[in-house]
Amino acid sequence: MRDIQQRDYQDSHRETAPLRPAEDAVLLDNSDFTFQQSVERLVGLVRERL
Repeated sequence: MRDIQQRDYQDSHRETAPLRPAEDAVLLDNSDFTFQQSVERLVGLVRERL
């Protein structure tokens, strides 16, 4: 996990083309979700936008 956090920090703080979420990005923190809960939430988000 530390490696991923370090990579994400480097990617978002680089001088050339830093990694940034799109303005219309939907962020979903599914840290405490089961797989099924994650799928259900994602399906719900997609349906809201169709």
